[in-house]
Amino acid sequence: MPRGCDAWIVQREVQDITQYAELWLRDAGDHRGDEAEYRARYDAWLDEFEARKVKAVGFGWITLRKSGSAAASITVEEWPHPVEQPLGETVRAHFDRLDYLRTHDDAALLEARFALAAEVVQEQVGLPGAEDPEHVVLRQNRGMRRATRVDTIGAGFAGVCDGTMSAGRILDAIAQLLGEDPVLLRDRTPAQIRLLVEQGFLEPVG
Repeated sequence: MPRGCDAWIVQREVQDITQYAELWLRDAGDHRGDEAEYRARYDAWLDEFEARKVKAVGFGWITLRKSGSAAASITVEEWPHPVEQPLGETVRAHFDRLDYLRTHDDAALLEARFALAAEVVQEQVGLPGAEDPEHVVLRQNRGMRRATRVDTIGAGFAGVCDGTMSAGRILDAIAQLLGEDPVLLRDRTPAQIRLLVEQGFLEPVG
């Protein structure tokens, strides 16, 4: 990767080499012609893949952005789920969040204020009648439409984020409510905050 360049690489689908060859031959209309000629072209595709030791072909997108930063951010992920179209604004926002996180260490994150993105909903899964859910999921209804599993503290933190209190003050309040050590909670939570910001569940305020 060139110095000062960020990358976001998303694989949406994978086809084996036979499916890929059939796709291109069909798109070219070769399947409507002479069967022997079609077979020859099909075999040529497979021979080429074998020569290059290709087993499958991935579909998706690669977005590069010149950031000028000495520490490049390279995100590689597989996301076969439905997404909102078009994605131009989602891509721009992704790199904006990377810029924010690049300039905010853990201490700065705890001093910052965040708001839960408007399109995020919370899902709770558990046995009927159970006092506590087995797990809690935050889900986006726009953009990449991500879903991420959070613990009780993560769910409580996200739910309180309305842009009025710093992350550190929210964690102190949660620690007092749950009888936890606020120092330990402040130490272990920034990684989760960073992930929620990176994936667009939380938005920086101010």
